[in-house]
Amino acid sequence: MTASLAQAQVILGDDLYRGITQVEVFANSAMFVTPQRSDRFKLDIYRLDAMSSVQQSINQGLPQNEADARAWLVANEARIRRQVQPVVANAANGITLAMHYRIDRLPAIVVNRQTVVFGMTDVNAALAAFQRARASSVSASGSRGVQ
Repeated sequence: MTASLAQAQVILGDDLYRGITQVEVFANSAMFVTPQRSDRFKLDIYRLDAMSSVQQSINQGLPQNEADARAWLVANEARIRRQVQPVVANAANGITLAMHYRIDRLPAIVVNRQTVVFGMTDVNAALAAFQRARASSVSASGSRGVQ
């Protein structure tokens, strides 16, 4: 168990994942996001700089002269498309969603398509912050609120 998960569970007990159905993480390739998967909720991780990484990896394999580069691209086009298409689609979707959520800095974690938590790459720590904020807003309003 990671330290952040243990800390989050001490703070919230078993309520850490209560009401959580979807989490979207917006990060760049240099940011380490934990966890990478979840069985408790839908987890999507968007690497917003993925397109530039793809371009760099393709350019590394290209021969230096134009004729050889064209021949290499023709010979490797199908493989490149298979490898690149999911990465590019993920980055494009992430950029579109980041604009929709008005995310202006990274990292950012969106909980249930409603609340943005900035500055964290640890999903469990972000969920703990989300749950604390939700609990304090419910107790401040004197009602259970909408989940």
